[in-house]
Amino acid sequence: KGLPADAPVLILLPGLTGGSQDSYVKWMAKEAYAIGIRPVVFNARGCADSPVTSAQFYSAGFTEDMREVVEL
Repeated sequence: KGLPADAPVLILLPGLTGGSQDSYVKWMAKEAYAIGIRPVVFNARGCADSPVTSAQFYSAGFTEDMREVVEL
């Protein structure tokens, strides 16, 4: 059973070295989904074993990636 298209969205921001595969992130996503909230996990560039595929590295001051996620 999926969530309705108009379900609220929760953007999860793991800690600096965390990511979508961490147990605390999976737990929060599961709990959100269970109460009708669509969880989205934001994995920062190069964090959580994700490859860096551009010239831009992770920086807490670089907010364009987060802006892109929110605008989607």
